[in-house]
Amino acid sequence: MPICIIAFVGVQGRNILNTAIVPLLGVTLNVVMLIGVVYFSITGGGSTQVDAIIAGVFSIAWLVIGFGYLYVRKLVSGVPILYPRDHQAKQSVLASVPTPVSL
Repeated sequence: MPICIIAFVGVQGRNILNTAIVPLLGVTLNVVMLIGVVYFSITGGGSTQVDAIIAGVFSIAWLVIGFGYLYVRKLVSGVPILYPRDHQAKQSVLASVPTPVSL
């Protein structure tokens, strides 16, 4: 799901066409195009087939490494992978609290 749809979920007066339908259509068309390119590169044979399989293996490995990094970072530092819904409200409250001045 595109970040545009997630970003505008709670916004009042949003345009549903620009913030939901068009991004969803764009994601759908991009995924269909990706599937078509991968299908034709694998069924094409020759070096294209080998290159597509190698690229797929590296992509999946990088995805696993990325999620592993996020999980280990969460365990070590305590920083959550996804922030709670009220994260921005908490940050704005903390920003408005004056800091003590030391002499």
